[in-house]
Amino acid sequence: MMSVERGEYFSLTGVASRLWDLLAEATTIGQLTAAIATEYDIPADQCQPDIVAFASDMLAAGLVKIV
Repeated sequence: MMSVERGEYFSLTGVASRLWDLLAEATTIGQLTAAIATEYDIPADQCQPDIVAFASDMLAAGLVKIV
């Protein structure tokens, strides 16, 4: 994906790509965690820290916002 404002390109693969798809609509960390845990058959408490980190990175890059 490309951030026109920042002039940067971001490459997303695997779970990160799926998270980006899920972020197309307003959602919560809990909803993201539940979706990924179900789709990838892993415990929610195992994937939530990574999801929080991903969301924080996207927020810091200005690619998502909290509403």
